[in-house]
Amino acid sequence: MEQDVRTPLRAWEKAYTEHRIAVYHTALSFIRDRDAAEDVCHEVFLALYGEWEKGGRIRHLRAWLLTATRNRCANLMRDRRREELTGDDSAWDIPAEDDDELLVKDLLGRLPPDERLVFCLHCLDGYPYRELAEGLSLPIGTVQTRVRSARKRLKGMLDEKEDRDEVSSFYPGRPVDATQGGPRNV
Repeated sequence: MEQDVRTPLRAWEKAYTEHRIAVYHTALSFIRDRDAAEDVCHEVFLALYGEWEKGGRIRHLRAWLLTATRNRCANLMRDRRREELTGDDSAWDIPAEDDDELLVKDLLGRLPPDERLVFCLHCLDGYPYRELAEGLSLPIGTVQTRVRSARKRLKGMLDEKEDRDEVSSFYPGRPVDATQGGPRNV
């Protein structure tokens, strides 16, 4: 659906209200830095407003927003690499309400960025595969494979954690080497 360029401010406000969370989550899944993800989100919506103010037409708004977000994140990551900044995973050090929430954030943070993005957008935000495929300029099969792969990885990480927890319950207070089935000698 084409956007009404006669009222760019109203259209922009509506787009921001409807899509800001998806744009933010997309940025966060790529760059794993909350402040930078907010900056990218704002830049994308400013670019959208500028496009509409110039009279530009955008046929598929969500696709345009997700593509613009992905491109800005890629630029940011490239610039960071050029500046040789250290890798800081503090974006996933978000205060958690409980242990389960902390575990979920930790596990999601360990997924590869491409899998984390489609998993979060599909499973947590409810975007259909077809919309994700269009928005990310990927074949639908690739999107489905990435979601399936993310699920499989998450299940493996949870199973591994359960194994560690089960072994550690037999040896309280001692570090556990789950691959050996018992405590490590320290």
